[in-house]
Amino acid sequence: MLRPESRATTILLAMLTGVPPFATSMFMPSLPDISRSLSASPAEVQLSITAYLVGLAIGQIFYGPFADKYGRKLVMLVAMAIFSLATLLCALAPNIEILMLGRALQAVGGAGAIVITRAMVRDTHDGVLAARELALMASFMSISPIVAPILGGVLQTASGWRSTFVVLLIFGLLLTAAFWLLLGETLKHRTQEPLSFGSVFRTFGTFLRSPMYLANIALGAGAFAGGYAWLSGSSFILQDLHHLTPLQFSLVFAISSVGFLIGNTLAARFVMRRGIGFTVLAGCSAIGLASAMLLAAMTLGYNSVTVLTACAVVYLAGQGLVMPQTMAASLMAFPRAAGAASSLAGFIQQGCGGISAAVVGYYMGQSEWPVVWGMVLMGAFVVVVGFATHRMRTPKPALHGNADRPEPGA
Repeated sequence: MLRPESRATTILLAMLTGVPPFATSMFMPSLPDISRSLSASPAEVQLSITAYLVGLAIGQIFYGPFADKYGRKLVMLVAMAIFSLATLLCALAPNIEILMLGRALQAVGGAGAIVITRAMVRDTHDGVLAARELALMASFMSISPIVAPILGGVLQTASGWRSTFVVLLIFGLLLTAAFWLLLGETLKHRTQEPLSFGSVFRTFGTFLRSPMYLANIALGAGAFAGGYAWLSGSSFILQDLHHLTPLQFSLVFAISSVGFLIGNTLAARFVMRRGIGFTVLAGCSAIGLASAMLLAAMTLGYNSVTVLTACAVVYLAGQGLVMPQTMAASLMAFPRAAGAASSLAGFIQQGCGGISAAVVGYYMGQSEWPVVWGMVLMGAFVVVVGFATHRMRTPKPALHGNADRPEPGA
């Protein structure tokens, strides 16, 4: 068994957390081909992204309370089994409706990986150490949207879109086996209250009465929704409007995703030296700068692939600085219900991402503006909320917090 504080554990948890974004990014180069192959419109194919995000949102509601009650390991294994079976369904899908169903179920399984890995970090780390651990995991995880679209583009060119799901199935099974064999149970105090909808929603109500929790989750959700405007619309923009091939698109998308890796890497350094508050504000500033650059460029007619990608790099770097820190800060307030707190946070963030993807898909046409407005509006939201709620959001700058005492503002 791996030790909870080992770097190998961090890498394995990061790879598990990376399953949902890997499944999304690897899928992106194939969207136009899926549209042709299954005789579906771009809007219908876009709904497969929305279905995935809805599945991620709904799935995260349930895993946290179950993981707090029955332990992290059992619930993670169930989640990965759902992911694997749904991935097989996607690979065999005869029409767009079955593909949407498979993607939704795939996301429901992947949601468990997101919720439970965050809860396992909170089980074993306190204070800014938890924030650093989440940032390190996010740094490893952010490699997936760089590697995944390139791999997806290669598979799409060589074997078509179904091969991407075959590779995802193999990847999921290997990670499940590694988790089962190498990691132990981290939950020390299981929830004693009987599990019911009433108890779950009472717990959620406690979270929603915490100003610190609400402010952090709202900020993280805004950053996530802005990033998903780019993720969900970039395939059609770059392939249909700018006429890139699937492989060319995958390379450009991977370059833009480097921004998220840069942000996560900087976050892991900043949070130990300057604290969570400074790190988040740096991310908000980067998102605001990227939004202003993007809006100015589009207004002046500079809508080349290079300009769009450069703005996306800066935007996603800001997202990488904001999201792990706001998640860590929100979980600090509720150490004995970290699973449920992670569930609700994930539901809100993924729900906002799903709405963003659906709106962008609905307005998608012969212009980049739907994606641009999605990023710019969410960027403005992040800047306003980030700076206005700075004191409310920021926990005490202690390396080791009292695991049984909520932070101020909880």
